[in-house]
Amino acid sequence: ALHEYGSPHQFKVQLCNLPRELREGELLVQVQAAGINPTDCKLRSGALQQLYPMMLPCILGCDFSGVVVKAGAKTKFSPGDIVFGRQTLDRIREVNGTYAEYAVVDANEVAAKPEDVSFEQAAAVPWA
Repeated sequence: ALHEYGSPHQFKVQLCNLPRELREGELLVQVQAAGINPTDCKLRSGALQQLYPMMLPCILGCDFSGVVVKAGAKTKFSPGDIVFGRQTLDRIREVNGTYAEYAVVDANEVAAKPEDVSFEQAAAVPWA
């Protein structure tokens, strides 16, 4: 979790609860890999705090790949599906990002991970 804006050393490992119960169109994903992109770095440093102020502490992370643990109503995914996707900036503020063991994500921002692509490779794709 990020407790204050600044360098990568500001991150602290801690136990966190899930932000809330799943809503329609959402998935609970066990994150296997998380990508780091320039947006993540700008959020962490505070360079975007005028546009996207974060309520600290928070969990950052936009890009991910993982396994669906639970699916909310009206999604095309089921538990056990292997997926990759992105967490939008607004959702990071609402339900946290993907630098965690589990993430609540919008099923519309997720796709099935191709079998011939590793979790790490898939996590590098969404905002690329």
